[in-house]
Amino acid sequence: MALQRTNQELSMGITERSNCDLRNAQAQASQLQSERDLLKEDLARVEARMKELQMEYSNALAAADNARAQHKHYKDTVAKERALRRQTLSGGEAEGARLATAEAQAAREVRARKDAEQRLAAAELQVQQLRAALDEQRDLAARSQDSARDKERVATATSQQLSEAQVQLAQERMRIAALTAQVQELERGISEAGAREAALEEQCARTEARLQQRLEAAEARASAALLDDARYREKCSGVSFDQDNPDEMEVGICLHLVASAYIRAEVRVPLNLTHPI
Repeated sequence: MALQRTNQELSMGITERSNCDLRNAQAQASQLQSERDLLKEDLARVEARMKELQMEYSNALAAADNARAQHKHYKDTVAKERALRRQTLSGGEAEGARLATAEAQAAREVRARKDAEQRLAAAELQVQQLRAALDEQRDLAARSQDSARDKERVATATSQQLSEAQVQLAQERMRIAALTAQVQELERGISEAGAREAALEEQCARTEARLQQRLEAAEARASAALLDDARYREKCSGVSFDQDNPDEMEVGICLHLVASAYIRAEVRVPLNLTHPI
């Protein structure tokens, strides 16, 4: 019983420890899975933001190209107007009016050129900012991917450890089953040995009782034989024979031999202690 209790306690301890390790591994795997899902969501948001920044960058580049084209057009227009003004300096009032108009238009174009230059500078600044933001988002995406790969490796290792723990648990259960079978076999052997010992003790008790009875009977017969021997000795010693008469002497010897044989037959105990009973 003590061996069975010890085996049960050992089995319960191993099972509880294995279940605890299994629960911890499952909780860790679930936590890593949640973190991996969060990283995937963050990576998706970063990629979406990168696409938006790329679109803004493309739009800013297009706006900068448009501003450069307008600036070039304004410069060409101013150059043409200046050439016309130089050609018409010697003309009349009509030429003067046209020159004034050209100068006014040139002034407007100068202002437009300044505005275009300002817009171009702002567009270039925005492009630089967008490039910096895009580089930052790319770095963040790379770090997120590295972290996701690390989490994936940890999750894979945890899954492998979980599988190994499950295999060890199965092996421990098989070993516990084998130990339980051995314990049951030992208990059956102990029970059978106890039963055999009890049967042998009972048989020994019965044999001892029979031997005691036979010994008592033998002692009683021996006592009776001794009494008879004493009685016959008295009888034999009280009978007198004539030594000169051979017949009487022969009768006395026969009586003495018969008495001695009877006494020996009464005293002999036919007991064989080694014989099975």
